[in-house]
Amino acid sequence: MIKKPNAPFKRAPLHPFSIKALKKGHPWVTKDEYSSKFSKDTPFIIGTDHKQNDVALLINDPAHPQIKARLWSTKTPLPEEYYNFKHELDHRLMQSIKKRNLPQLMGERQNFYLVFGEADFLPALFILLVGEHLLVQSYSSFWDKYKNEISKSLKKHLTTLPVKTLTYQKRNLDNQKPSSAFDKTFVIQEFGINYQIKLDHYDIGIYTDMAAIRKSLVPYFKKARHLLNLFSYTGSFSLLGLDQQVSEVVSVDISNTYNEWLLKNLSLNKRLDSRHHQLQKTSVDEAVLHFIKANKTFDLIICDPPSFSSSKIKTQNSFKGYEELLPSLEKITASGGHLVVFINTHKINRHKFEKKITDILSKFKLQKILSIEKTLGLSTDCPIIKPFPEGDYLKGIILKKHED
Repeated sequence: MIKKPNAPFKRAPLHPFSIKALKKGHPWVTKDEYSSKFSKDTPFIIGTDHKQNDVALLINDPAHPQIKARLWSTKTPLPEEYYNFKHELDHRLMQSIKKRNLPQLMGERQNFYLVFGEADFLPALFILLVGEHLLVQSYSSFWDKYKNEISKSLKKHLTTLPVKTLTYQKRNLDNQKPSSAFDKTFVIQEFGINYQIKLDHYDIGIYTDMAAIRKSLVPYFKKARHLLNLFSYTGSFSLLGLDQQVSEVVSVDISNTYNEWLLKNLSLNKRLDSRHHQLQKTSVDEAVLHFIKANKTFDLIICDPPSFSSSKIKTQNSFKGYEELLPSLEKITASGGHLVVFINTHKINRHKFEKKITDILSKFKLQKILSIEKTLGLSTDCPIIKPFPEGDYLKGIILKKHED
């Protein structure tokens, strides 16, 4: 019998709440009086209950301020799950790729997720195809030592995709830029629209997790004549509006970097009539106030606050910020038009966001003027799993303004 090496894991007791959550399929062990005592020098933790029974094999994440470990397996015996880790990693990567409808995705766009973290049972690991480049994004330093295994597995299972390079990027760790040795600026297509990608940026130029949502909003763009895109970033919603023959598209963003990027994207799409586009470099608050004073209205407004913004409605405060902004947006929404509002955080669940919006409508007596027509969320290549509400971080609401 071959003697196995000393296991690079340690056992540690888990909080009863964590045990209950793990057994239900929740993939995180967050900071508490138990997890705060996890060893910092071992890549794996075997979590135990109060009787010292093994509960779960966990990926240790000592550097993260809140998520101290991530679920890998509850299948016993857990030490065997560790020794089988590399094989299981390869299997999960293969299964994640097989779940995607690659022919359909490749026919529509050149940017999509092959692995979407916890929802694909690969915690803190996200893998995108961006043009001919694979971008491997890690939200945990744990994955650093497994780069070779990930690369070999992707090469084995992606024989049908046009992959030229593979780039690694650490996320939420000092906003590190991807590491690679090729020309990092190139052009991709999404739904027939060209976008400039910069892999040497933390945000590469397009939010792929919004791609399926953009597609679902096409019927609203087809009907719109006047579009307002707030927090326009690099202009994906603006370009989509021009592509759908919207006669007036107004983009608002205060960032010089993203405004220049938007204009570059516009120049990459010669078939789109730039005469119908207006770019305003100002804060959203100032732009909306200007439109109110000018009695200007739009029949489609997109409001998608970024993670950080100089506007009052920063993502970390947007939950409260909508209370001030939403009544103003109602004033510049045309009769019969639509207002689409987003929030991007796992800290506020879908029910709480929807309740906040309805409470605002009630507080300002707008419930007979605006009503929720539809909700939006992650889908297609960005799956969510029921036991993990934090994975449902991207939430949108379509509000309709009733006819006068």
